[in-house]
Amino acid sequence: MMPKLLLHNLSIPFKDTASDIYDFDQMALFFSEAGDTVVTRHLPNPDYLKFLSDLGVIPKSLNIVVAGESADPYVLRDKLELVKKIRLGVSGETIFDVFMPSLYEEELAKELNIQYPYATSQYERFVGKNKFRVTAKKLGLPIPNGYQHHLTRVQLFVSGAKLFLLGAREIVIKQDDGVSGSGIVRIKRRAFLRLAMNGRIWPATRVEPSTGRGFVVEKWVDSVVYRPSVQVFIDVSGAVRILSVHDQTMRDNGVTYSGCRSQHWLPGEIVANMREIGLIYAQHLVQEHFSGHFSIGGIVDVAGRLYLNELNPRRVISSYPYQIITKLGFVRDTVPYAVVEVFSERWYGLDVAMLLNIFKTELYDSRKGRGIIPFDLKFMAHGQVMLMVIGLSINDVEDQIKKIYEHYS
Repeated sequence: MMPKLLLHNLSIPFKDTASDIYDFDQMALFFSEAGDTVVTRHLPNPDYLKFLSDLGVIPKSLNIVVAGESADPYVLRDKLELVKKIRLGVSGETIFDVFMPSLYEEELAKELNIQYPYATSQYERFVGKNKFRVTAKKLGLPIPNGYQHHLTRVQLFVSGAKLFLLGAREIVIKQDDGVSGSGIVRIKRRAFLRLAMNGRIWPATRVEPSTGRGFVVEKWVDSVVYRPSVQVFIDVSGAVRILSVHDQTMRDNGVTYSGCRSQHWLPGEIVANMREIGLIYAQHLVQEHFSGHFSIGGIVDVAGRLYLNELNPRRVISSYPYQIITKLGFVRDTVPYAVVEVFSERWYGLDVAMLLNIFKTELYDSRKGRGIIPFDLKFMAHGQVMLMVIGLSINDVEDQIKKIYEHYS
């Protein structure tokens, strides 16, 4: 296996520091193998590294390069000494492994003289909710009623008014390249005119628009029962592989990601439908010379109608729990698991060793094939962690989650 340089930093043009986004750079550890180099903003906690390596989720020995915190998402920009340090640990056979293949990573790969297994300007070419709506229509895939390529408040108002006249009770306006719920605003019928007059139908976002294609206006789908997503990989030869299907979970606002569940929670016909959609869209991307990871997300209403609402031409958060399952030795889709956010005032200021000790009776046990794995710890100092819960059945996973909330939340 070729050695990798894993740099899963955000590469998103935030207006300020990404204070509420997950530690993708540290989650790159889950994709690492012996001999790889992982670049992180901060040195991962040694107790956490030992816990993961004892499980076999990460290798015992890793070359970890610490880049330091920066408000700039391109964390190695202007850090020439760090780039030199990374260069010493890579070779022409090293493969660049990224979360999001932006122009920045493309330029860095050239500077380091390593293999970059993505198409030129790939992310910039395929990101965008407008482009996804146009392509989905072309491919005959189901999307919510709506309009795209809006650049002005007048256009947003006119399209929003049309949707309400057509019977929508609520609409959603989405920035073309927002992330993790940023750049999205939901508007109910009664509030529409008031918000339009106050200029508040223009989504407030922390992301600088980079694609220049404006906004999407869609009917908000009520009574959502499932939020399926399919994760797909296209290799450099054009071969397509369905990696996983998940049911995503959202916070109360309905737009901000809070976790996911393995496909066991989805009806079989939805899983089959998402897999077919993944293959259809993959064939389109192959023709466009796309390679690497992508995902498509959707929603299913109470009547069983499926609507697709986004394409992510990159890895997504659910890529990581699936990789953990793979590292634990499970064959795809053979074990149920879920990722949940848990908040507890008891965790304020704790270090990882203390957190692992608190969870010692609930931690994943490879002999039993069940338990929890702390998944993202960025906000642990503020009492919030993301936990991956693995079980012997759906009921087992849900029982573990219930006990976690009862004891800690």
